Amino acid sequence: MLWTVIVISCLVPYSSAKDYSLLEPTFGNNVEIDNCLEKILSKVILPDSEIFLINSQFKVPFPVVYQNLSLKYFRVFKFRKPDIYIVTLDASIATIIESLLQFQIYNPRATFIIVLETDAQNVFPQLLKYFIHDVILLERNNLTLTTFEPLKNEKIFDGNLEPKILGNCEAFDLSKRDKKVPKLWRNTTVSAVFHDFFPYLYDAKTRLRGGEFYLYQQFFEKVAFKNQTFLKIDFAGFGKRNGTYEGTLKSLYNREATILLNLYEAHENLIHDFDMVPLYMDISQYWVVPHAKPRAYWKAIIYSFKYDIWLIITSLLVSLSLIWQCLDNRSFIASFLVMYQILIEASLPSVVKIRSNLTRLFLFAVLLPFLVISTTFRTAMIQSLTSNSYEAQIDSLEDLIESKVSCNITESIQKTFASSDDNVAKYVKNCNTHKSEDVNNAIFDQIVAGRKVATISRLTQYRRALTRLYQEGFKGPIMHVIPARVSQNYMNLYLAKGTPFYHRFCEISGRFQFNGITTNLFRNIVWQSKRVISSHQLNKSNKLSIKQVAVAFYLFLIGLGAAFLVFLAEVLVKMYL
Repeated sequence: MLWTVIVISCLVPYSSAKDYSLLEPTFGNNVEIDNCLEKILSKVILPDSEIFLINSQFKVPFPVVYQNLSLKYFRVFKFRKPDIYIVTLDASIATIIESLLQFQIYNPRATFIIVLETDAQNVFPQLLKYFIHDVILLERNNLTLTTFEPLKNEKIFDGNLEPKILGNCEAFDLSKRDKKVPKLWRNTTVSAVFHDFFPYLYDAKTRLRGGEFYLYQQFFEKVAFKNQTFLKIDFAGFGKRNGTYEGTLKSLYNREATILLNLYEAHENLIHDFDMVPLYMDISQYWVVPHAKPRAYWKAIIYSFKYDIWLIITSLLVSLSLIWQCLDNRSFIASFLVMYQILIEASLPSVVKIRSNLTRLFLFAVLLPFLVISTTFRTAMIQSLTSNSYEAQIDSLEDLIESKVSCNITESIQKTFASSDDNVAKYVKNCNTHKSEDVNNAIFDQIVAGRKVATISRLTQYRRALTRLYQEGFKGPIMHVIPARVSQNYMNLYLAKGTPFYHRFCEISGRFQFNGITTNLFRNIVWQSKRVISSHQLNKSNKLSIKQVAVAFYLFLIGLGAAFLVFLAEVLVKMYL
């Protein structure tokens, strides 16, 4: 339902009755009810209690907030969630509660004092739907106080409820109310909604699997539920669209289920509509970009160093060769070969024939620093000849922005950049968006097919996609993950707002974390996601293959060809000159 109603809220004490003219009272002054409410409040109020009067004009000698849900076009004044509601029931209680939810002023664990005309028993099923169990019903006709005990049978939806008389306004006993919430729910069948979220919880055809499913089963056993049902929905849903939720969140919000599994992104508005049980497991997301293409063999050697390093090495060899030529009276070519041999740490039989002390000192000065230079040079050369070299790889956010690669991410991720105004945020705001992260699998296929597109993904989803692609026949590096983390989210169990076993779940989750169960489970999940990388990577041989040294043989053949051409040129020169 789309609500066009905006609430006006005023914090007013009893003495400021003249300010009531802004509201539309449902009833006129009623001294008897006012006195009765005063007596009830004196029994249940605490020093810091926040009291809301909903659609009521009753006068009580306590600070209260008057809320009239029928007024329009006034600014909403938000207070902390109330501890006590006084509701004049002139419509369906469900309509009033939906309004409180819409205005984010709903606290199902508060004390509800409901003033009504009709039979109290007709209200109980509606209260039960919203998990309201601390209730005092005041009937206007005879000033009788009644309540009900929906949780005494360890069942959250108990259809066999009978009203419990507390007395009347002249004499009543509120201690008869049983507000105790059971720790065990042995008569309750709990319903859960989920979507596939590997490796945390996923449908393995025969049964559900995953780390979070295992953890949920531990909750199920500790609370001793009678039975459980599962509803699978393809789309998770992360926030409201056009005033309503979608996917699994919609099912939970409409109370088609009591528990939601496999949702890890918590936007600020969700805390008002759902109860969240922390699981102390974090999920990180990263940019996934196309892997750089392999360079041609002839480019591998050139790109082993940057241009400035090549310039320094070449200049050093030339200058040292010229000095050696002057000191040893050799040709420049011979001097250059001597310096090149020193650079690559080759044997120099000619060095032992040196007789000049000046030349020996020069040679000593060259050999000492070349111990470092030659090692670095040879390492780079060997690496370029035995392993693939790639074009410039996108490895940072700056690289991603400069590359102008298109991007396609989930709407929820894009929202996290809404308040930023840096270059990354501007880049993200221009990205195409999709609802479900399952679309990432199609984007991975596009990346492998050669399309220049980037997305944001969980590492576990990325690794699972790699496994699938390698099993389909792809080889080598096909995608790349930028090391900088985009976001870190924490997993929660989502419960319908007001679920009575919420605090019990929080207690169990805290014990799991304290005893290391959650930490160990999370490590196993990470290990599992790494273990399923790829069979060809796991079975990769460490032996040197012809493919790894092929470029060296190519260079050898090129060198022989060049030498043969020089030989032919020398022969032709001698024959015709």
